[in-house]
Amino acid sequence: MLSGVINLQRILQPTTGEAGNVVVPELHNLLKLDPHLEGYQDEIRRRYYEFQKILKNLEIEEQGIDNFTSAYKHFGIHVNHQTNEINIKEWAPGAKAMYIRGDFNNWQEKQYPFTRDQWGVWRVTIPALSDGSIAIKHGQAIKVRCR
Repeated sequence: MLSGVINLQRILQPTTGEAGNVVVPELHNLLKLDPHLEGYQDEIRRRYYEFQKILKNLEIEEQGIDNFTSAYKHFGIHVNHQTNEINIKEWAPGAKAMYIRGDFNNWQEKQYPFTRDQWGVWRVTIPALSDGSIAIKHGQAIKVRCR
């Protein structure tokens, strides 16, 4: 009896070869669940092959899919609660320059320029105020300018 459940662990196992030779795990179960997909097996194999290439690339370039999907923990605006510095990290490979401004610095345009790495990741750190408090207060308006 077919349960309708596909084993994701088996699906995520790496494959080798060209798209036409790729063995899609549990494809027979998928076709039993939806016989209308029978005529699309080549496309399913091609897409699975592309999916596997992306997964392999994520393993090499991003230290795995789990690390890649947790980028929100590193990108965006984050406060270091030990130092009260604000660390901002954005991916903007097409940008020529980036700056943050807002209520916190009286909208001075170029006071806080970002620096860019070779992959188009931009970073800036806004130090704590002289009294040790966080420079950008809750509710203050900010704007990132990209050129």
